[in-house]
Amino acid sequence: MTKLIILTAILSLFLGCKKTSPVIPVSKNNVKDTIQHSPRCTLKEAENKILKLDEVIASSHFIDSLSNHKQGIALISDSTSIDKIPYYSIQAGYNSELRFENYYLFYVEKGNCDHIKILEPASGNIINIEDWRKAQNGNLSYDF
Repeated sequence: MTKLIILTAILSLFLGCKKTSPVIPVSKNNVKDTIQHSPRCTLKEAENKILKLDEVIASSHFIDSLSNHKQGIALISDSTSIDKIPYYSIQAGYNSELRFENYYLFYVEKGNCDHIKILEPASGNIINIEDWRKAQNGNLSYDF
């Protein structure tokens, strides 16, 4: 009976603890405020955003037909920063038995999943996906 009471007390302590995000002081115009620091865009959300892009969907259909309907597009994710802003770095491509064949390299801002950049391979510049699409000017061919 004593073991049950001790076990119940320990369990109550663990359940009573509430995990909170750290509070980070922010100084703005010499006025200190506090904000809750938590990512507004998780890796899973960022990957789902990438999987819904027209370019990625078209590439996935190509890989599906290439692999006799056994594979789709593969993603390799990492973290990086661009101009001191944290991003998820997400490669989208074909993962064959021999190697990973990269088709696109996307960057999704950790603070905003709607802010997506892409590596423009010819120049090596990282630009907003909207600007990249405009630069393509309809030159994208999804018929692999």
